[in-house]
Amino acid sequence: MPPLWYFGLIQLAHVITVNYATINPDKDNCINYESDYHVDRACECIVYQSLGGTEGRFNSPNFPQFYSKGIECILFTFIGDLDELVEIKFTDFDMMYPDANNNTCKDYLRLFLKLNRPEINENMQHNYELCGSMSTLQQKTFYSKDRSLIMEFQTTRPLSQQLTFFKGFRGFFRFLNAKQFISDGVKQSGTMCSWDFSTSKLSGKFFSPLYPQNYPSHSKCQYTFYGQPNEGTVYIQFQNLQIYDEGVDSCSKSSDRIAIYDGMNSSQPLIKYLCGIRNQEEVKSTTPYLYIEFLSDGRNQRQGFAANYTFQHKSHSNSPSYSNPAFNCNQYIESKTKHGIIMSQNHPASYPASTRCTYIFNGTAEERIQIKFTRMDLFFDGGNPNEPYDCDGQDSIKIYIKIDNDEKELDYTCGKKIPKMFMSNIPWMKVVFESGSRTQHSNTGFAFEYKFLTNYGITTGEQDNRKGKKTNIYVNF
Repeated sequence: MPPLWYFGLIQLAHVITVNYATINPDKDNCINYESDYHVDRACECIVYQSLGGTEGRFNSPNFPQFYSKGIECILFTFIGDLDELVEIKFTDFDMMYPDANNNTCKDYLRLFLKLNRPEINENMQHNYELCGSMSTLQQKTFYSKDRSLIMEFQTTRPLSQQLTFFKGFRGFFRFLNAKQFISDGVKQSGTMCSWDFSTSKLSGKFFSPLYPQNYPSHSKCQYTFYGQPNEGTVYIQFQNLQIYDEGVDSCSKSSDRIAIYDGMNSSQPLIKYLCGIRNQEEVKSTTPYLYIEFLSDGRNQRQGFAANYTFQHKSHSNSPSYSNPAFNCNQYIESKTKHGIIMSQNHPASYPASTRCTYIFNGTAEERIQIKFTRMDLFFDGGNPNEPYDCDGQDSIKIYIKIDNDEKELDYTCGKKIPKMFMSNIPWMKVVFESGSRTQHSNTGFAFEYKFLTNYGITTGEQDNRKGKKTNIYVNF
């Protein structure tokens, strides 16, 4: 026996096209199912089927006249094509206000937005329960996660009179192409919402997680833009920005916020914080790199943001020319090149002073990054360079991996001792070289080989396939 409230493609009661036809529920389109408690439940079923980019309008029974009491269940079911989302927008909303004692809705419209199929049952939790008026709705536009969306309308049973004194609701719907909400960068493996963007695509778009739905609670997302050294700036334009701001006087105090930095990470100069509701907000870096961090807490969520990015060539920007060698050595390396060699500047001659070089490696989901140093000759005046014991204040190299989406220092090395070989725990690794202000030295720097591997560098033995055996940790050979 099907579960209570099982509603798939029951019957195409009406199909709405771009002619904006209005629907009135038809009782003949109900199907009864008997529950485990031997209570029959009948739902009037209204189906809006996409014809490819279809749009139209919907309304409660009798609108704009008062709706009736005792409406047990009307399901408004929206079914899109493959790769479509559903957008509904309320233009009128007038239902009984929630109970003053417990703030619960007596008459309600429940929204099911996160459906894999166009059906619901008694065990499914709705995403929103709406009642009251337009002025009390915290948001008026909603989006499905996938191709289906269902609204359930129910009113209280009649007491002395059949009609209420409330008109119900009316709105518009659209079926949207879901592909337009996919960010154009490379998603960092193992993360929900962190992306890397390089000049392999000079312009594109990026979004907050789940956009156009509301962003989830406790989000922590990073968007890193890697331009070519000495070749201009990064330009960002936020087309839509809706972030809960708690009414604070500064976005720096908001728990939900965007922070934008003029460089590769949050240690670089802050450009600005963003929150609240804004449109056409523009930001430009002064370097070829830009780092954006998005944070949210667990209380209130909004739609988030949609933005465009452009890597601008120096001839089209007002960025300064960079003489510091640090701007000539940053690299973003994808696994299109499966292996290669990285050397310090001027190697085998001496490297320049006051340099910071960052090398970021990003592979596909199955790959790991292996790094093997072949040469190591950094300036060291803290003792024996062949057995360095403290790298603070010295020319040095740091290796970073990510654990739970946070960068963690894997190793900190200096002097002349060649480090051990390193393997990342996910398809991401970062190497940072820093030199001090000393200009008189003969040290030749470093060289290392990198490889993107799917066998994790293990060429013998058998894989451990025991249940519960988790190998998502880094290997330091």
